[in-house]
Amino acid sequence: MEAFFPQIPAKDLDHALGDESGARLYALLVQPLLEELYQQQDFGFLDRIEPVQSWVVAYEYGRSQGLPGRLIQRMEDGYTQWRGGL
Repeated sequence: MEAFFPQIPAKDLDHALGDESGARLYALLVQPLLEELYQQQDFGFLDRIEPVQSWVVAYEYGRSQGLPGRLIQRMEDGYTQWRGGL
C-alpha cells in the first residue's frame, strides 16, 4: 500500500476549517484523490491507497457516476415503465 498525501496549502486548509458544515474540508481532502484516480485511469489505485481513502473515493465515484445512470439503465432494460400522464 502506498501513501497518498496530496499537498494542501495552509491557507486553503484554514479556509476549509472555517466552514461549519464541513463541506469545504471534505471537498478539499477528496478532490485530490479523485483527480489522481482520473490521472492514473486505473481502479487499481484504490488498492494502493489507505482503506479509508479508497472507501471515500468509491463512495464519491458511485455517487457521482453510478447512481444517476441507474434509472436510465433500468429504463433501457425495460424494468421501469412511465405511468404518469401528460
